[in-house]
Amino acid sequence: YTLQFVPSAYQPAVLDHICEKIRAGGVLIFGHKETHYGQLGATAHEEYIKFRVDNGYSEEEIRAKTEALKGSMFTMPHYALLRHLSADFDEVQETTRFMMFSTLVARKRARKNGNRNTTK
Repeated sequence: YTLQFVPSAYQPAVLDHICEKIRAGGVLIFGHKETHYGQLGATAHEEYIKFRVDNGYSEEEIRAKTEALKGSMFTMPHYALLRHLSADFDEVQETTRFMMFSTLVARKRARKNGNRNTTK
């Protein structure tokens, strides 16, 4: 869940760097907080706040954390992440999801262009 703290303009390059380090046939396990829009996003946010309250967080703690993180979180839409990963990975599956959090497992495809990730 660290990509969300990288400004949006730099996320593709950071994701590319991570993907380059995975060998052909290797696996990426990637958890992220995704962007939700409109009324559905507002509803998901409200439910997440309720979940936190129901699990022992005080409203003061929630407000303090929200304020502390203001302007430092840059979530990515789920479809954008899937599109980005499809360039290097031939298998991408979501393994878990809760509200705006999800985890993906992806297998890197074999390259045929002679780069270091080529399988023999």
